[in-house]
Amino acid sequence: MYVNYITELNKIGQLHGHICFGLAVGYRAALMARHEFRIASAKSEQRIFSIIQRSNCCEEAIQLVTDCSWHKGTIIYQNIGRYVFICYNHTIGKSLRICLKQNLAQSGEELHDIKIKKAVVTEDENNHFWKLNKLLVDRTLQTDSDNLFDIQRYSMTLLVKMDDGNSLYVPNQNNLNPNNLGFNLSQGLPC
Repeated sequence: MYVNYITELNKIGQLHGHICFGLAVGYRAALMARHEFRIASAKSEQRIFSIIQRSNCCEEAIQLVTDCSWHKGTIIYQNIGRYVFICYNHTIGKSLRICLKQNLAQSGEELHDIKIKKAVVTEDENNHFWKLNKLLVDRTLQTDSDNLFDIQRYSMTLLVKMDDGNSLYVPNQNNLNPNNLGFNLSQGLPC
């Protein structure tokens, strides 16, 4: 399975510009959603919507693997800073909350502290960053999903009917009513 993962991740990395921990986490989370929703490919007829709670490279993998996108309005971003992905399948009326387990999330924070929080990094810090990144990418791809993510399943929908009664859309984040979702999006959810 690892060989398949790395081959697919390399293709995504070519489009993205590099392979990193965030890309690997987003890739595995998106695969988990596709598997859970029994979707064979990104170009499925099923409508998937995602809420992403961390801004890093993970969202690009989620877009490429699930066919969700910003311009389609099928991705909502929340700046909560956690490796949490909430995926909704409108076709079957189910949702999935995928949260990276704490041990890997903490390692991801170390990567973030090395490279992102500093304006300038030394050559040693840069080398340490890429070594740690490779280690975390490999661990992310080699770990089975049950040991990689905490997963919660829900039966709910994020969609509302438009005025014409026919078309469906995902409202922008400011118009989301947390009471309809069963949890408060503004505070996020603990893992």
